[in-house]
Amino acid sequence: MRLTPTRAPLDPPPSTTSLHFVPAQEELLGMVRSKLQAEALRTYLFSFSSQYNSLSLDQLCAMFDLPEKKVYRWVGMGPG
Repeated sequence: MRLTPTRAPLDPPPSTTSLHFVPAQEELLGMVRSKLQAEALRTYLFSFSSQYNSLSLDQLCAMFDLPEKKVYRWVGMGPG
């Protein structure tokens, strides 16, 4: 059995009109997107860690479409 994360869209739905009133909309969306990716990675690791003997940094980067630096920081250092 291969366990891989399900990719969910990280962009807000077009009907979200309240975001049009936020001055730094792109910056806010980037921050929210980054936090969602970090939590998805952590949740995956906590949920499925018993299923794997090991996971490589390359595997996690590919699974979550993240740069190596971020995955290393989030997995190795905790929050940040």
